[in-house]
Amino acid sequence: MTSSGNDFPDAPCPSGRLIDARLHLLDRQLFDADDAPVGIVDDLDVDIPVDVDVAASAPAPLVTGILTGQVLATRIFGGRPPARSYKRFRGG
Repeated sequence: MTSSGNDFPDAPCPSGRLIDARLHLLDRQLFDADDAPVGIVDDLDVDIPVDVDVAASAPAPLVTGILTGQVLATRIFGGRPPARSYKRFRGG
């Protein structure tokens, strides 16, 4: 048994700020430099290895881009929006 009193292992405590993307980022309002609303966060580009086992000691995934666009219909009816419907913001 773990110190939290359940059958699951305690969550790791990485250095820095821990963010739950679904809770803290997705569907949040985006503002421009003048604080005018310009959209919401629809999806994230995340730099993580694909099709490989990731060691527990590996660095945390890195958000490399924020995607926003007209994707409400696909959320309601399912499917994937075409890539051209997204606007991509990348850190510099």
